[in-house]
Amino acid sequence: MILYQTELSTDGLIMANPPKSVSYLKKLVSAARAIVTYQVGLPVGCIRVSRVLTWLRPYKELSYPVFDEYLQELKTLPISSERLEWNREALREADKKLEAFSRRFRDDIFEACYEIIDLYGEQSGGSASTSLEPMSR
Repeated sequence: MILYQTELSTDGLIMANPPKSVSYLKKLVSAARAIVTYQVGLPVGCIRVSRVLTWLRPYKELSYPVFDEYLQELKTLPISSERLEWNREALREADKKLEAFSRRFRDDIFEACYEIIDLYGEQSGGSASTSLEPMSR
């Protein structure tokens, strides 16, 4: 039985490709980290997490409904590059709704992100530490 697909590296050694589930868990942890560090906005970050959770479904059933619940509330609002196409006054009104939804869901989304980082950060090859203290140099 073959567990991993293998290929030759540039130095002639055989490298094993990890299972897709491991790759997807890395993407999930990365998306969660991007949200809690404000590298991406909440709507775009939640789209990323939701997409990766869908990819993971055949391998691992994870239940984080807060991301889809938040995105469902935003369904009629401009949250990405489509914002450039909106009238500025209409965009200001839409932003008021977006900010209200984001405030309502933010804590639950961050809690889910920290749980993802804590549970899967080490499994995906990253550090599972979520300490808010700076690392010593």
